Amino acid sequence: MHSLYKTIHPPTGIDNSVYCNFRSSTENNLITSCSNRLNVYRFYACHVPSDTNDTPSIKNKLELVESFLLYGTISSIKSCRYGNMNKDSLIIAFKDAKLSIVEYDQKLCDLITLSIHFFEDELDTEGIHYNIYDPILKVDPNMRCACMLIYGFKLVVIPFTSSHDATEINDDNYEENSKSLSSYTIDLKKVDNWLEMRIIDIEFLHGYYEPTLFILCESNMTWVGRYAIKKDTCNSVALSLNLNQRTHPIIWPVEKLPSDCLKCYAVPDPIGGVLIFAVNSLIYINQSVPSYAVSLNSIARNTSHYPFKTHFESLRITLDSSQALFISHNKICISLKGGELYVITLLTDSESLRSIRSFDIEKCVNSVISTGMTKCFDDYLFVGSRLGNSILLKFSYCEPEIEQEKLNSHEALILPKKNNDNCKQQAYYLFEICDVLLNIAPCGDSIIGESAGDLSEYASQDDPLNSIHLNHIDIVTTSGHTKNGSISVLQRSIRPDIIATFQIPDIIDIWSVNFFDSSSELNEYAVNYLFLSKIDSTVILQIGNEITELDKESCDFATKEPTLFVTNMQMNKYIVQVTINNIYIYKKESSIINVIDTFNLKKLTDRAIKSVYVLDTFVGILDENYRLYLLKFDGLIQQIALNLNEPISCFSFYEDKTGILTKSEQQKPKIETDQTKDVASEAKTFYSDTETNHIDDEDEILYGSSCSDSKLASPNDYINRLLTEKNPVNSNASNLFVSKCHVPKNSSQVKKPSFKLFLVTLDGSLQIYNLNNLKLEFNILNFNHALRMLSLNNSLESGKHLNAQVHEMLIVAHGADRSRPLVLARMEDDLIIYELSENLMLKKLNHEILIRDKKIKRNRPQVQQNERTTETPLVRQFDNLCSFSGFAVIGSSLSSYLVFNTSRNGLTAHPIWKDTTFPIISFTQFKNSSITMSGFIYINNKYDIRICTLPNDDCKGKLQIYYDFAWILKKIQIRQTVNFISYHEESRTYAVSYNQCETTNKLMQLGEEDKEIGEFQKEDNFIYPNKSQFFIQLYNSVEWEELPYGKYQLNEWEHVSCLKIVDLPYEGHTSGLRSYLVVSTIFCYSEDVNSRGRIILFDIIETVPEPDKPLTNTKLKLIYEKEQKGPVTCVDSVNAHLIGCVGQKIFIWEFKNNELIGKAFIDCSFYIHRMITLKDFVLIADLNKSISLIRFQSEYTKLSFVAKDKHLIDIYACEYFVDNSNLGFIASDSESNISIFSYQNESHDTQGGAWLIKKAEFNIGSRINSMFRLKCRVNDTSTDRRAIMAEKRQVTYCTNLDGGIGYLLPISSKTSLRLFMLQNSIIAMKQHYAGLNPKAYRMYRGKRKELFYTIINFPKNVLDGDLLFEFFNMSYPERNEIAKKIKASCDHLLDDLAEVFQLTCHF
Repeated sequence: MHSLYKTIHPPTGIDNSVYCNFRSSTENNLITSCSNRLNVYRFYACHVPSDTNDTPSIKNKLELVESFLLYGTISSIKSCRYGNMNKDSLIIAFKDAKLSIVEYDQKLCDLITLSIHFFEDELDTEGIHYNIYDPILKVDPNMRCACMLIYGFKLVVIPFTSSHDATEINDDNYEENSKSLSSYTIDLKKVDNWLEMRIIDIEFLHGYYEPTLFILCESNMTWVGRYAIKKDTCNSVALSLNLNQRTHPIIWPVEKLPSDCLKCYAVPDPIGGVLIFAVNSLIYINQSVPSYAVSLNSIARNTSHYPFKTHFESLRITLDSSQALFISHNKICISLKGGELYVITLLTDSESLRSIRSFDIEKCVNSVISTGMTKCFDDYLFVGSRLGNSILLKFSYCEPEIEQEKLNSHEALILPKKNNDNCKQQAYYLFEICDVLLNIAPCGDSIIGESAGDLSEYASQDDPLNSIHLNHIDIVTTSGHTKNGSISVLQRSIRPDIIATFQIPDIIDIWSVNFFDSSSELNEYAVNYLFLSKIDSTVILQIGNEITELDKESCDFATKEPTLFVTNMQMNKYIVQVTINNIYIYKKESSIINVIDTFNLKKLTDRAIKSVYVLDTFVGILDENYRLYLLKFDGLIQQIALNLNEPISCFSFYEDKTGILTKSEQQKPKIETDQTKDVASEAKTFYSDTETNHIDDEDEILYGSSCSDSKLASPNDYINRLLTEKNPVNSNASNLFVSKCHVPKNSSQVKKPSFKLFLVTLDGSLQIYNLNNLKLEFNILNFNHALRMLSLNNSLESGKHLNAQVHEMLIVAHGADRSRPLVLARMEDDLIIYELSENLMLKKLNHEILIRDKKIKRNRPQVQQNERTTETPLVRQFDNLCSFSGFAVIGSSLSSYLVFNTSRNGLTAHPIWKDTTFPIISFTQFKNSSITMSGFIYINNKYDIRICTLPNDDCKGKLQIYYDFAWILKKIQIRQTVNFISYHEESRTYAVSYNQCETTNKLMQLGEEDKEIGEFQKEDNFIYPNKSQFFIQLYNSVEWEELPYGKYQLNEWEHVSCLKIVDLPYEGHTSGLRSYLVVSTIFCYSEDVNSRGRIILFDIIETVPEPDKPLTNTKLKLIYEKEQKGPVTCVDSVNAHLIGCVGQKIFIWEFKNNELIGKAFIDCSFYIHRMITLKDFVLIADLNKSISLIRFQSEYTKLSFVAKDKHLIDIYACEYFVDNSNLGFIASDSESNISIFSYQNESHDTQGGAWLIKKAEFNIGSRINSMFRLKCRVNDTSTDRRAIMAEKRQVTYCTNLDGGIGYLLPISSKTSLRLFMLQNSIIAMKQHYAGLNPKAYRMYRGKRKELFYTIINFPKNVLDGDLLFEFFNMSYPERNEIAKKIKASCDHLLDDLAEVFQLTCHF
């Protein structure tokens, strides 16, 4: 069984973050990591209008500028700067024990590796097969060294050196051509006997002459049940590291710390010392002064004998799962496990700054559940999260004299601290939301959902409705946890709302223009014209309230000849129409359209016109003889003499508003570039551009129960205000002033824009001219090679010449400040995107915008009239489409795209798959009086002209649509943990199971006769446990509103273990199967009470709605519920029977007369938590004992075991693997592996068919929690022989806990062999970041070492799609070299990858 795995949605949760000067010494960057992806953001300041005064406020936002895919799971990242470095490097720790130091090279505009450190050999592991410890990475605050704790007992020391003096050079530990000393390891078990058991945390201390490492450990382990006889088992030691002599004496031991110690934080100078976080207490210790400790709740008094100075009677918090960060030398910000932000002030004595006399604990605000915090600048705080959206907050310490009107600002939620005896005045912290990074992690239960909307507009005889349904489905997944809980609806493709559809045969192209109307309130959108070019004429439509066609005889526009180009000029005052023979300039005066000027193109050339482009007052004409003519309109159209001796392939104009291409800016960067060296490496970049960056409706960011002592507005008032506002921070680009620096300087000075001419000659050279003086400013050779890096200052030719022709070029501005131009070039069958950086380097951006047609279509001898040719422009620019600028890519039979320039996620390309009549032959942006920001028009292959709009936020603010995400995202805030979700197709509703957490002092106990509830009364600040109350709720699939009669509350202590839609017999007015909602539950009591469960069966029925209440037409009706003899872990349906797991047994029931009648059972002897059925087969997964296959024989009503896996694997999810007539079984485990099994009863390795044979294994890097299958998308089986085979295959989609989505696709053995050789060639040729090996990253990782495990080369059966699709982004010389090496053609390799893309074009 051969397959290919590819990630189609990147992970979104944030594990680590660091703030530094990474890309340059002047640019401030925020770097985040999740799984194996490293994202680099830059800060840009914008002026946001204030509601209280006329002075706008300045807020910093985040813009994604780089994204790197690393072949290793990132555990931790830190920044460092040493020696003569003028910017920061990154130290990245990988699982299990790898470390790399990388930095950003401004010459290559890419990530380079400085050093790598590997500690995973058998000598380092000391026989450990499975490592349960993640590496802990710390950096000395004085940048002298870094330390990493691996395997829980070994310390890796990486020394830094600031200068290469004679002492260092003569040292044996000094490495030649290195910026650091050689690393070494310390076995902590041999340092002290306290370090033999468990090391909790490490931290570097401030204020010591040598690097001093503080180690928090537990020397004698205990647990809660033994606190009565063993407590205070934690200790700490401090090691003074002598880097040259490699000695590490202990200088500061501390013993008998509380047993629940979690973390340690070094207190900055001048206070110094260490702040130790325990679950129930907070301890400050210092080597020179006495310690100071406080208890945070009443539990600390009973679990520790540590001398606490103070007991806060009114405080009731715990520090487990908390994150902390020092925001000043004496203030630390803490994010608790519930998302509450606290600021603790270390109050010192007036005589000695090192002596702590008290802790001032202040609750500030409710935020997201954090996984890490990073301080940016002096007053910004980034809160990263895996369980919710990550946010950028601006904080300030406000004194009491702050104006009250500022406190009521809607941009912040202020919770003042309680009155303190030591503090007479009441001061508080003010937090403001500045930016939000969206997150859908962790993806729990994921299903396929049907999109709302009518498909009749797209149905035709040639394109049946069934094929459209594959593009009209969504991925619906549960996201978040507790108050960050939500439902995420993901769409990979654009699904516009059709306003009107009409058909005009033989249309070639379309343009939308409008006149400026000073009498209209909407000005430029008042009058709109559509120019539709045909083969021999032009059709002009006027669009207002109705669409009317202008008469060709009385029309003021030219209609008797085909049109080549139409656009507006000079702020919509003029319309320029270029036909095959003439150029017309129109102006509207007093409702009359006048022809200002006409220019006959026959004066320029007798040849046919190939392409036309207009910008500002410049008009460019390129004929079929590859000669370029330049015209300018200044009242009259005049020709500009342009002396070009070389034939021109394509051209474009660009308005340089920032002066990045001016001669004065050329003198700033002086960077040498070796163009031949740049060919060998690939850039891993995901760049961004947007006009606006709106903050979503994030009431989950700052909300919660209001403080009882608060004298200000309650948090709920703030939430309601956010709910009523669509974009609370900024929604209009005209209201924003974007600056590149932290604080904008000389914002009033605006550079005079200059106009540039970009052209490509037939020999592949890119030339840039200044249109003001027609001087050649830059000449870049070998542009048609699609090299990874090109320099505007280097014109040396490298490599042999290729015949790849550039057919089309477009220059667009992107970036939050629109300062960096993008060079879009269509070469052969590829779209090449270059970004021009500030150092005048053209860096190729990686993307997955595939416009390659199939091989059978490229070999057609004739081109139909409605098909596009290479001279037709296929890249169309748009502006302010749903507040985003960008471009559309059309003309491909594979897919068309809308590409948005966003700041949150870089270039986001959303395909258009809803209309299956590919290719889309024309596209234009559309605006009128009713459609101002989201309208566009496109023409498909059958001349259907569709006027569309993009859906906006709806449902009264509850449902928001985000286009600046990797996929189009609709997020429904539930505010509770969503456990399961299922879709009922008949009623078009979603059944959702969620739980609400609440504290309780009750406990179910075993009484004299039966179980009974006992209540316990504790102190006021005792931490009571949480109890979950589960609910079943129906939601409308269109607006995602709760149905009033669709809610069901489960019993107390009852947990939902499974929720599914099953097909069971129905005995109503119609016979057959009916879809029911079945729920399995478990009663979770104490350990002394036996656990049982229930099976609950619901019917979703339609009723007569109440007046003015349309949502009352659907009702959740209970038809069966019964308690079982054990916990019910999962249920499903097989052959019209209900199958469920009760305890260790699997039961089969027949549903008859609203009762479940038992038919058969089988004893499994393990805990089943996953069950998938397919025909007669039942695939079950155990929590620890892998998967098993069971067969149900309905004619005999018998359950029987077929086979099982012999390995001990902790299964997370399982699914079937359908490859034509072959059936396999997929399983994902706790170590991020995917395994594929098959049943072969004739093989001698199966013990007579009792064991499942493992056919393939592959490591994903993220834990997969849900899988589902879809049939491969095949458009036309009559013209492609391979499509017939692919029609019977099914692709398996996987969602993981990091927020990523991938698929596993069956492929043929011949294709697999060819792509396998391509994969090995890419691994050998490509330079991998941080020195990581893709083969090692994808190898299987297991907890147990099986003695009878047969070593088979499994990884070759699963190909790495992420690595293979990098072939599209390689340069043409690299492609040819690889193809020659593996003795295959580039066309075959590209066609194989394009076929993989086409088969997975879903959602």
